[in-house]
Amino acid sequence: MAALTTVKIYKARRQQKATHEFSRDAEAMARDGWEVVSQSWERGHGGCLRTILVDGFVVDWVFPPKGSLVVTYKKPAPVPTPTLPPTQ
Repeated sequence: MAALTTVKIYKARRQQKATHEFSRDAEAMARDGWEVVSQSWERGHGGCLRTILVDGFVVDWVFPPKGSLVVTYKKPAPVPTPTLPPTQ
């Protein structure tokens, strides 16, 4: 049986938040035999600008886009146990 691979994407506005979510998840996955192979952070692109009128003043808020922490996990294939021939 071959090793299994999965990729998880943790989205957050800040890398620290995504890393926190990843840490909690990685502990649970490690208990099931999964290992982290790689991880990378990609900042979000663009953003959202909101303009509102408050007490006669124009107020702009910029909401940064969510970035992505991409983590690749692998679960090694189980090592088969050798079977001994029956004794006679």
